[in-house]
Amino acid sequence: MPEPSLVLCSGQGLHLIWLHYPVGWKEIPSWQDCQYKLWRILKPLGADPRARDGARVHRLVGTMNSKNGGPVYALRDAGPRRPFEELAASILQADLVEDEEQPVADLYDLRAQRATRRDYKAPRLRTERSLWLARWVDLQALRRLRYGGEQMEDFRDRWLFVAGVALSWITDPPEPAFFERELLGLAEEWGGWDEGRSRSKLQAVLERVRMVAGGQTVTWQGIEIDPRYRFRTQTLVEWLEITAAEQRDMFNHIGASEKRRRNTESRREKRRAAGSQPRTQYDQARKLSHQNDCATAHHLRQKFHLSTTEIGQIMGKSARTVRRWLE
Repeated sequence: MPEPSLVLCSGQGLHLIWLHYPVGWKEIPSWQDCQYKLWRILKPLGADPRARDGARVHRLVGTMNSKNGGPVYALRDAGPRRPFEELAASILQADLVEDEEQPVADLYDLRAQRATRRDYKAPRLRTERSLWLARWVDLQALRRLRYGGEQMEDFRDRWLFVAGVALSWITDPPEPAFFERELLGLAEEWGGWDEGRSRSKLQAVLERVRMVAGGQTVTWQGIEIDPRYRFRTQTLVEWLEITAAEQRDMFNHIGASEKRRRNTESRREKRRAAGSQPRTQYDQARKLSHQNDCATAHHLRQKFHLSTTEIGQIMGKSARTVRRWLE
């Protein structure tokens, strides 16, 4: 793994800092994956899982830790900043030694996924975060299919609302101030909304994130659950009016017809892997076999003057089948 740019002694432990150039909200999922990977690598040394959020504030060098009076100092001079893409690639490719009881986490770089969409693979373990991560990728694909690199002209209210819900789940746990800044930036860049309109249209999403940060829950069927919005896939397909052609480029936003088509293709691919021939090749092979059988039957009849029963015994077929060959 890459060496940290700066190491601080906070009075209670070490802060490892990897400096990189500023990035926008588009890199949030990749940044979160890097934080998670670093935590997993450093977990045997006592790494704090709560230090993975984007709003973490470090104590200043030269100050005192108010909890125990320990001094805050740097163990080394700060190194240079690095491009985020380069740093993320190094971190995500680092070796991870796991205990047998802990499965290796699936990590994804959405920046790379946007460049090559089919590189994305759904994780084996389905969670709310993995579900909304797949939906986030689908939202980017839908926007590109409809608008290319331009701002959206319609469906902005629906698309931005669902995108906001997706961000609230994949940046977990969401920090209200950080989440609000990124969501407003998303609405301005892709929807062309100013801050006032964005706050008005997306206030419900922002409020749910504030509830999460405050430890609040909502009651559903007598159960206390996370207040962030949840949607059925079919509801999102209908709400965003995703066509059958568009669903072919989706991972999660697909209807019953597209599911059947994919299941058919999957079964066909499994048959091919097991050695099954495509239908056209099968028909051609069967036609060629029939022609060979007919030629053999005619040869036996003309040269040896055998009956249909005798030819059938030689070729392992019934007399009725031989008669069809001789017609």
